[in-house]
Amino acid sequence: MIPASGAIAQIGPPAFRLQAGAVITLPAGASPSALAVADFNRDFRLDVAVCEQGRDAVSVWLQSPAGAFPTPYASFPTGASPTGLVAVALGSRLLRPAVDLVALSGPGSEWTLLRSDLAPQPSYTRTTRPFGTGSPAPSPQLVAAYINNNDQVDFAYSYDTPFAPHRSVSWEQHDGQGNIPPNSGSYFNPGYAPRGVALEDFNRDGRRDVLTTNPVGSTFTVAWASPGVPSTVWWSDPGSRVQLPSGGVTPSCAAAGDVNLDGLPDAVVGHTGSANVVMHINDGNRAFVSPTSYALSGAPTQVLLADLNGDTRNELLVLTADHQLQVFLHTGITGFARYGTPLRFPAGTCRWPCS
Repeated sequence: MIPASGAIAQIGPPAFRLQAGAVITLPAGASPSALAVADFNRDFRLDVAVCEQGRDAVSVWLQSPAGAFPTPYASFPTGASPTGLVAVALGSRLLRPAVDLVALSGPGSEWTLLRSDLAPQPSYTRTTRPFGTGSPAPSPQLVAAYINNNDQVDFAYSYDTPFAPHRSVSWEQHDGQGNIPPNSGSYFNPGYAPRGVALEDFNRDGRRDVLTTNPVGSTFTVAWASPGVPSTVWWSDPGSRVQLPSGGVTPSCAAAGDVNLDGLPDAVVGHTGSANVVMHINDGNRAFVSPTSYALSGAPTQVLLADLNGDTRNELLVLTADHQLQVFLHTGITGFARYGTPLRFPAGTCRWPCS
């Protein structure tokens, strides 16, 4: 903190250090589609779960005391071609320390719930549940959030079926018993087959809003939540949404976070067709303005916003199809200069497709 009696000028962002570490080698044909990072065995080291679309499986890799990831600790079958994965506690977050895994298979219209026990080493009980309408979805994306403001995690997913009546972003309420009852939440139909999805409270009214991308129309849509029945939200009010040009070709990934320190989450959209990410600033009046494009070395497959150096400003992280992790440091400057030339780190030899 700067003392009130004087001023200290800081040139550039705080020091940031990131270096290459352990490499996880996946089997041939794994086609990884999603990652989840958590301390699965409660040894205070982060572990990795990989959603392997090509093998219809989820594999768990435990980090050793030396910081390595030896052969996978366990692999579990899922539905066909899973593309969504999250690590959460299937139960009260106040009472359940174990970390469970939830995978999503669009072609099989199936959840896979891997519920961990509380033993020193994780073991999982596998159950499956149907989801959606039964229409196959090629690449649904999955996010977990506390949508209805209780202590049970909820799940939202983009349902990119080509069949018009069923295209949506849907969310399901967790029942607190390790299950996801079918059709327990609500849905939002943006009028296209959505791909990327992000949940944030864009207008700070205490409700989660939804952002989704249209890979065909090169647009993105933000729908503000309206109050529904008690303990739920819905995103279907036509007057509470905005659709905007995404700033590139084939928008397939999205994330949200405050990048200008005004207390409002902004939106970033990654484009596989034009190999760029575009930042859109939330102006607080249900609009997103000042689109700013940043070129990448390859098509983005995942985009994140996170403060990596403790200066309260979100860095921009992008995983690209040319096997790079590209980290854009926040400079503290506004406009295009907010993010400079990215740091690039090898991310292995596997392709991480959004599609």
